Amino acid sequence: MDSAEKIINLEFGLSQLSGNKTLFLRLLQKFADEYQHASDKLQTLLDNCDWQEARVYIHTIKGVSSNLGINQLHLACKETENELKAQEMVPASLPALKQTMVVTLDAIATLQANPTLLDDLQAAEAAMNAPAAGQQDSEPAVATTGTAESPASAPQTGQAPAAFIQALEQSEFIAQDQLDSWLAATTPDPALQQTLRDAIDELDYDTALNLIRG
Repeated sequence: MDSAEKIINLEFGLSQLSGNKTLFLRLLQKFADEYQHASDKLQTLLDNCDWQEARVYIHTIKGVSSNLGINQLHLACKETENELKAQEMVPASLPALKQTMVVTLDAIATLQANPTLLDDLQAAEAAMNAPAAGQQDSEPAVATTGTAESPASAPQTGQAPAAFIQALEQSEFIAQDQLDSWLAATTPDPALQQTLRDAIDELDYDTALNLIRG
């Protein structure tokens, strides 16, 4: 199975955390706890025509999913986000996104109930069910090296928190609230913050570092 089609790319997720299975399971559970009602929240935002807020919410889920190797959900979020960018209306892909969220939460629950599955990644992937039926082919969830657009102005050298730079250098998982804090400390420029956020969401840490270092 192509890695982009996996519900959770366990090999990638573990590699993000230097193979720390306990931490990986903890972060997956944190994801499940935080987004267990995501479908309802998103539906409410769309019902209220809060298009921008809905897009930002989907973008956040997409970024966290990418960091943890939650591939099917990352791809579903990407499709729905692109639809919202193109036209402010309820996306046609919304039902598929909701179903993918259900499949993802079920997969996480399976791992939490059987943590020893991580000792055999093939068995774990089999236990988490096959990819959602009807899932359309799309580009891989994890972007390879690329170049983000250069912002009009770059932050001054040394302005970014040292812990932020270290996390990027070591390709560590960065929680959204921590990322928000570090971006605010790095630059007051909203456009540059968004450029950095996009690079980090796509795991393009080299580009993020280059932007920070000017």
